[in-house]
Amino acid sequence: MNCGCLQRIAKRGHYSACLLDTPSILLQVVQCLRSKLKIPNTVKVRTLPTETKNLNESNYLDEFPSNKKDTLILYRDFVQAGANMIYLHERNRHEKDAFTKHVICEIIREAVIDPLICGKVPIIANKGITTL
Repeated sequence: MNCGCLQRIAKRGHYSACLLDTPSILLQVVQCLRSKLKIPNTVKVRTLPTETKNLNESNYLDEFPSNKKDTLILYRDFVQAGANMIYLHERNRHEKDAFTKHVICEIIREAVIDPLICGKVPIIANKGITTL
């Protein structure tokens, strides 16, 4: 399941990265897939954004506006819901085009040492194209 796409059509249809706005629905989908599929249930997911008012390029690129606490809780919830593998993309849904910054892997690092996440499922780090 890809919760990483940021195209406008995804927003209009409320799918992909836009599902991160409604984690309860997203987790129900993961549970349903796990119960119905005979193949591994994998999820590619971005970080959750911090609620930021007056977001613009000058203040956005200087901050790290992902919400680490809620993002890690969501990743744990994916494991509980039955995800077999998680692809972590350390950018949130606002990070696109001019708002893309260098990925520093802070939340991926936290997920890898979290025994409720990494101890249960494999984690694949999915970084930005400008990050080696």
